[in-house]
Amino acid sequence: MRTPRTWDFMETTFAALLAHGAYLIIGGLSLTLIFSAQGLGNSQAELNALAQQGRWQGISVATGSLAAIAVLWIAIRKAGREFSEYLALNWPSPKDLVMALVFTGIVLAAEMMLLPDSAASDPTLVVKSAGALFILLVSGCILGPMMEEFVFRGFLFRGWSQSFIGPIGSILIISIIGAESFKVARGAGMADLITSKICKRAALD
Repeated sequence: MRTPRTWDFMETTFAALLAHGAYLIIGGLSLTLIFSAQGLGNSQAELNALAQQGRWQGISVATGSLAAIAVLWIAIRKAGREFSEYLALNWPSPKDLVMALVFTGIVLAAEMMLLPDSAASDPTLVVKSAGALFILLVSGCILGPMMEEFVFRGFLFRGWSQSFIGPIGSILIISIIGAESFKVARGAGMADLITSKICKRAALD
């Protein structure tokens, strides 16, 4: 029987990088397969434009987030620990999840109705179907934020806080990394980050 343990600093960092890589690769591959099957993305410019639309971005974030969470689950089970215990999870109630979806849906709908110019210029709001909107809401309100919390405030903090940098150092470093990651994602566009290396080759071949 495996003795329960906590991954050290380097092991935690390596596992988090694997989770990040899984997020990018699986998210990009999911779009690549869909675009190839539907004959979309005949040029890099068209490919990037499509990937920024909410209907596709939701799928990419959802599949990538699930892949990243799976990597964390494997790493935690390899350490002989329970997933929820290792990450110190306090699961939200179904009511909280439903309320998050409802409120976000209201905000998006209001923005598209009251600010049509903004909606037209924001590719993330291009969903074109109720199903695509639902996927965008689930990925944006649940899976994406959940994955980020698992990686940053769960997995990284658990391993780093018990290493040589301690809890305070972990909080500072995780805060900086999280802020920079969010800035990059907002500035460059999450879809561009996901598709720049994967879709460029696969969809154009």
